Amino acid sequence: MKLLVIAAQVLGILLLIPAVALGTDEPAADPLDDPPRARSERLLSRDRLRAILARGAVLTVALMALAIAGVQAGVDARVIRTQLVLGLVLGQLALPLVVRARRWAFEPGWSANHRLLGVLAGSLVVQVLVFATPSGRALLDLEALSGAQWAQTVAAVVGALVVMELLRLARRLRRRRRG
Repeated sequence: MKLLVIAAQVLGILLLIPAVALGTDEPAADPLDDPPRARSERLLSRDRLRAILARGAVLTVALMALAIAGVQAGVDARVIRTQLVLGLVLGQLALPLVVRARRWAFEPGWSANHRLLGVLAGSLVVQVLVFATPSGRALLDLEALSGAQWAQTVAAVVGALVVMELLRLARRLRRRRRG
């Protein structure tokens, strides 16, 4: 039963939250006005694929560092698992803002899509209720987190987002030097 709960947690984090958030996002232009891509052209460019993998790696490293620190401090494994699930949820909620940004995540105009922000805010409220209430935690077999554990988890995710933005800046600077 525990594996099913963990699988349900992962599926909810990785599929539902970004799908709902991105599904409410309006495209920049009518995609049908664009010419078809060439058969030889990749659906995901190497740069875009590298960026996706880098974002995943950065969030993974940040959350693994959080888990290792918890293990070394003697924190119960169930609490660490809850922190990891919370970290993945928060990271996935922030991802649409990071992915959509042209220069940086909170550049001017980032809040123009009110539907996207509404979905993200609603998802955040639901997630906080799940993690903060006994009935919500029981639903997904999560443990109660102290204020310090919430702060540690949020700090790990914010740190990962900062690193993602620094990587984006480094890519832009490399392109400028080349071109």
